[in-house]
Amino acid sequence: ERHLAALGPRVALAVGFGLVAAAAFLIRGGSAAARVPLVLGCVQLFLFAGPYRMDRHPEEVFPPQPGAEAVRAVLEEGTAGGGRMIRFARDMPLRPYPLSAVFPPSTNVPYGLRDLQGYNALADRRLGDALENALGENVFSHGIWTGRRIVAPERRESMEHPLLDALSVRAAVSRTEFRAAGWTPRPARGLLLKRNDEALPRVRLASHGRGVPEDVMAARLRAGDIDPRGEVLWVGEGSVGQPGAAVPSLHVTRDDWNEVEIRTHAETELLLVVADTFSKGWSATVDGLPAEILPVYGLVRGVVVPPGAERVRMTYVPPGFRAGSLLSLLGLCLAGGALAVSRRTL
Repeated sequence: ERHLAALGPRVALAVGFGLVAAAAFLIRGGSAAARVPLVLGCVQLFLFAGPYRMDRHPEEVFPPQPGAEAVRAVLEEGTAGGGRMIRFARDMPLRPYPLSAVFPPSTNVPYGLRDLQGYNALADRRLGDALENALGENVFSHGIWTGRRIVAPERRESMEHPLLDALSVRAAVSRTEFRAAGWTPRPARGLLLKRNDEALPRVRLASHGRGVPEDVMAARLRAGDIDPRGEVLWVGEGSVGQPGAAVPSLHVTRDDWNEVEIRTHAETELLLVVADTFSKGWSATVDGLPAEILPVYGLVRGVVVPPGAERVRMTYVPPGFRAGSLLSLLGLCLAGGALAVSRRTL
């Protein structure tokens, strides 16, 4: 009933827009009728852009949810950078395929929760494919955009895989009870919430790590043959640090969606791990000098911190942003030039 009540207004709005647009094409109204689809599109964009118009308080658009606040409290407990959340199991709401309905897709956007897979609508399949390989089950449920999107394991054994600890998965939300080693229940209204007591900090320093080929990484993840606390692995070559070396403390001075900055003092070579999505567009500097970002476990980001280093900064610029900006500027210049020429001609 809850799903039907929420779906009704959306269906009515879509049907109304469709009828008006169809009428505009069928009725001969000259230029006025031709403008109707454009006007409808602008109205629809105005309605759906409500959360971003800045003319309403954010809490009016996304009212506080007690369940989300309980998850946030678990994610922010103790360690630097907090942790990430994952959904467990699925249900059958309105569609003939399983859907994770315990939280809406892209929960990190309205509620500021760090979802394991990042922004659902834009996430690629890399994380889900790696988890399917490691856990041995289909972890994708269906999302709102292009089908198999939302990562949601269904087997209890999957929640005990060390890869989840390495990815800093600290909270699991579900409507289905599960019992797995290392997971303890926490109170939350409207959902089942459990905390992973073995999850590593989202931002951490490691004393030792090494690169392995991609096929070796896949085989080790499939076998569960990783020790996130003892050795960090990335897809590539080389090695960092020494096993058992002392690891200093760190301080996260900035932690935004597109920028992370960490302060520390490395006496020996270390590896900084930020358990956020590894993707094109991220760049890093160490004490202001460019540094390579390593694909830790092929999924998250790592940076080598040399002895004496004190500041590591990671920033994200969408791939193609600069090229797109230049092309847009060029297009505006060409349009302006064409307009000027046409006026002179007239």
